[in-house]
Amino acid sequence: MNANIKDVAREAGVSIATVSRFINQNGYVAATTAEKIENAISKLRYHPKKELRKLSNTKVIGIIFPSIKNPLFSELFTYLEINLKKKGYNCTLFIDNDENHKLEDYISLILRP
Repeated sequence: MNANIKDVAREAGVSIATVSRFINQNGYVAATTAEKIENAISKLRYHPKKELRKLSNTKVIGIIFPSIKNPLFSELFTYLEINLKKKGYNCTLFIDNDENHKLEDYISLILRP
């Protein structure tokens, strides 16, 4: 059974709206809350299908960071997103959480309908 946004919210101990804000990067989510959501998404292997479908017809660059705990990663992603958007690209951020995924895992995630 595939996890859904309700499962992520329950696992992280937050509301569905908070998970939605985090996933869509639409509004403020505290760093500690973001970490709980990130961990829940990773644990449940949740993939927001609606967002992936929207990305399928666009130019997308997937960026993989080992975590978002280091403020440098946040600043770097923001810089990349702003500058790549000017060139017509959308960015998708993947957090590995030191699970040592293979590159093929991320490629299949990006290409999944």
